[in-house]
Amino acid sequence: GSFPQPFNMEDYRPGGSAANKAQVEGKYTEVIGNFIVSDSGIMLDGLYYATGEAKLSGSGISGTYTIVAEDKITPSGSDIKGTSYTDKLLFFSNAAGNAAIKLSGSGSNFSGYFYAPNGEILESGSNNGVAGGFLASKIKLSGSDLTITYVPLPLSDPSVLQLQNPGDIPNPWYNGETVYLNFTCLGTLQRKFEGKVELDWYTDYTWQTQYAGQHNAVGIIKSMTE
Repeated sequence: GSFPQPFNMEDYRPGGSAANKAQVEGKYTEVIGNFIVSDSGIMLDGLYYATGEAKLSGSGISGTYTIVAEDKITPSGSDIKGTSYTDKLLFFSNAAGNAAIKLSGSGSNFSGYFYAPNGEILESGSNNGVAGGFLASKIKLSGSDLTITYVPLPLSDPSVLQLQNPGDIPNPWYNGETVYLNFTCLGTLQRKFEGKVELDWYTDYTWQTQYAGQHNAVGIIKSMTE
């Protein structure tokens, strides 16, 4: 499908909707040039927008924040903690090319999305955790012990989930939406079915129920039928 674009750079630049909201709360910081956090133990709070790069090289950086940069973003320190301040967005790089966002530190945990629509997200650190997701034109994972836990994004346009034809199969990964399906059993159904419908990635998108013989599901949607 088309590449999802849940975030708009204009919203975070001065005068944008997210920028104005953060400014009212006294939590908007505009940096002309590079935004550099090199000291250890720094706590960040709010929305940070940089016209250049954003570099987090100190250890033990923490807080509730969203960092948006026109150039590259490099969280390279160790033991960094970060929770998204706005829109479930943590890092947004507008840079093109390789390593638009480069996560090279270790022992860090983030709650929010990494977004690089024009460039690459490169993860080369170790023992890092992300509750959210990576969205980029290219993603390269070369580190060790990385854990990514999917968290749904807010759905900006619910109409995109409406099926155009009765035979269309919905995308079960799209923002964790609940989808209801009617299907025909090619055998004897011993009891009312209440459970998950699983999509088997490895057999050309064949639908399987949880009582079927195959259980290599990549996407899971909720369903109830008789």
